[in-house]
Amino acid sequence: MGKHNQVSPLGALVSIKACGVEQIQKVGATSAAYSLSFNPFVHFGLGACQAIEEIKVTWSDQTVKLQDVTNIKLNSVINVGN
Repeated sequence: MGKHNQVSPLGALVSIKACGVEQIQKVGATSAAYSLSFNPFVHFGLGACQAIEEIKVTWSDQTVKLQDVTNIKLNSVINVGN
């Protein structure tokens, strides 16, 4: 597993690049005022784009992980892990 299996996903930055456009979201960020719990999911809308070029996670300890995007299906949940 390595040194990163104890790093919390809370606060990690997840960025994706698709059709030349980069989107970034923070894990745990939610706009729901009533939400007091931690949300470990981020959701990206790709519009008409049919392929993801890059997925990058910057963990709270500043470690960066690039996810292999080969064979990633759209409209699916991807578990990046640390």
